[in-house]
Amino acid sequence: QVFSEVVSQSLKPTVDFIVYSVELSRVQGLATPLTLYAWFAAASCLSSFTLPPFGELAATTQRLEGQFRSHHCDVIANCEQIAFLHGER
Repeated sequence: QVFSEVVSQSLKPTVDFIVYSVELSRVQGLATPLTLYAWFAAASCLSSFTLPPFGELAATTQRLEGQFRSHHCDVIANCEQIAFLHGER
């Protein structure tokens, strides 16, 4: 059952793409779908060069939040000593 879902989810977009391309080229001519796909490729390339690396930013955020939580746990664990030594100043 899982295999059939994966196949249907993989094939449906492919079939839709082919049907859309064939019908669009039949109605508008071959230049229309080629122009659309060229525009999509150019926009994708431009986006890959101009957008920041979101994966690296998310990883850095997670690492820094983990360090913050670790230090916060250390403060909680040592709060009596910090208060005794007037560490709040």
